[in-house]
Amino acid sequence: GSLEDAQETLSVGVGALAGSTIMLLTVPFALSVYGGRVDLDANGVPDYLVKPKLSTKTSWKAEFTKTGVTLSDAVHHGGVLMALTTVPYFLIQVPASIYATPENSEDVVAAQEHWWAAAGFILCLLGLTVYMRLQLHISQQGQDKGKRMAVMKKLLKQGQVSLSGAIAAQVNAKESALQAQAASEYQSIHDVKDGYPSPAIAAFLKEILADAFYSYDSDTNGQLDKTE
Repeated sequence: GSLEDAQETLSVGVGALAGSTIMLLTVPFALSVYGGRVDLDANGVPDYLVKPKLSTKTSWKAEFTKTGVTLSDAVHHGGVLMALTTVPYFLIQVPASIYATPENSEDVVAAQEHWWAAAGFILCLLGLTVYMRLQLHISQQGQDKGKRMAVMKKLLKQGQVSLSGAIAAQVNAKESALQAQAASEYQSIHDVKDGYPSPAIAAFLKEILADAFYSYDSDTNGQLDKTE
């Protein structure tokens, strides 16, 4: 086909992709925030410890000004990355808006835009490289955690390390991290009964002790009795 047909097809495809991406990012996120909101305390901080967490409001204004959610570091980082991805778009869109006037022909506009387009292309490649490096770093963190878990389970099974020796340091480290995040993370992680670990610690213990537990749970009822 002609160059004009190719340009039209590209414009339609990019527009559809951008529109669907924006919709998927905004609508589900807004609904999740609305569904997960809790009452704010006197300082405007979401209070996950009060019961009920979300009280009935007298007006729509109060629904949006007296309730909210706490954002984790992962959400903050994701938001920053998403904002940075708009830079190449504006790098070409702003010059295009300036040069695309009725007085200028398409050839003139193309000649004035081509260096901006090249800069946007290079910036996109650099951004892709940084993003892939960041994702690799995140995946390696998960792999390192899996390796540590596997080694710890193996040592426990072989009896080369005691249970307290294997998990005491990890539990203490996680408890310290939870205390450090108390002001910025979900308060519900500390909303536990006396004598019970926090959800984060409980999840860690389950992951470590699952294999040993199931090896003793001969009747597979999910509980250990005295004979087992």
